[in-house]
Amino acid sequence: MAEQAASAQKDLAREERRAAAYLDVLTSVNGMTFTIIMMTAVMTTGGEPKQDPLPNQSEQAALKAKVTAYGSPEARAIFDEWYKTAQTMVNTYNLLQMDLGPDVSRADLWKKQEASRMALNEASEQLNDQMNRDLTR
Repeated sequence: MAEQAASAQKDLAREERRAAAYLDVLTSVNGMTFTIIMMTAVMTTGGEPKQDPLPNQSEQAALKAKVTAYGSPEARAIFDEWYKTAQTMVNTYNLLQMDLGPDVSRADLWKKQEASRMALNEASEQLNDQMNRDLTR
């Protein structure tokens, strides 16, 4: 009886840690998704970005560590896809700000950015949904 109670308490503590980690991850992912999308949107209007800067490398590493430690296999896979797409968007954004010469098609870069924007939004929504499912099982 005592072993069962201790095991149940241990499981409950792990689920509470998972819930706290998921909240941190979703807060960061949703904020970063908005920031990355707005960087490109502002660029099309010629304005200056006024949103928060993206997290630095150590903050991103901490985010990835939370997903690795607490994420279900499904959540980890979706997060990895989201992260890869976010990096693609930031890299393309940086390329669009450079003078790339005649060999690089800016139109192709904009098409890539638009496709990535849609993929980033989709991955963000999928991650939200998956983490909610994980917490309600």
